Amino acid sequence: MKEQLENIGNQLVEEIQQIMISKGLNDTKGTSESLNVDASDTVLEIKGSEVITWLNRGRSPGKFAPPEPIREWVSSKLGITGKENKSIAFLINRKLKEKGSSIYLDNSKGLELDNVRKKGVELISKNIGSEFLLKLKSEININLRSIK
Repeated sequence: MKEQLENIGNQLVEEIQQIMISKGLNDTKGTSESLNVDASDTVLEIKGSEVITWLNRGRSPGKFAPPEPIREWVSSKLGITGKENKSIAFLINRKLKEKGSSIYLDNSKGLELDNVRKKGVELISKNIGSEFLLKLKSEININLRSIK
């Protein structure tokens, strides 16, 4: 079962990476490369950089963001380095602090990971749902027998 969950997880990682590319959210490639699958017989997790959170729901206004990822983005996306990089990154950060990110303002610009989660549930249900339930039932029976 672990192998099947890993395969589904890998499909979902590829889908997330494709969404990142199609929505222009993969400029530094670091976040998409950080995605990995961790599966056991009963649990599937997709882990990655905390930037995924901001690419999914956006950043609300209120505080300055950590400056280094913005500087990295300015360098990668705009090709600007040095003093000018810091100035542009500061201006972007100030706008984020005042208004929030475009993903926060319009969630459809983000990763929309709820849709990926739903697809994952459908794939698990379709491909290994009955096998998973049988395994779970046998584990429950074993535990119940050991209680008696």
